[in-house]
Amino acid sequence: MNMEEKIARAICKADGINPEWAGSVDPDCTYDAWENYIPHARAALSSLKNPTDDMIDSVYGKNDVLRERDIVERDFKIMIQAAEEGK
Repeated sequence: MNMEEKIARAICKADGINPEWAGSVDPDCTYDAWENYIPHARAALSSLKNPTDDMIDSVYGKNDVLRERDIVERDFKIMIQAAEEGK
């Protein structure tokens, strides 16, 4: 299960819907309810692309060493991009 699916399932559950239920009332439905939440999951992932200063500070504390902050921000963006690619 990739991160996009994990997030979609979590949002589905938060809406009070069993992610394993059919995604439609159509008796011939071939997808699960959580799949209706993929656009929501993509939006959530996209919003994480740019970490806040507080998120970065949580790694090093309030440190003015710009190089370290740049590394944290770069690595964070790489991880979010990988999640968006289904990794």
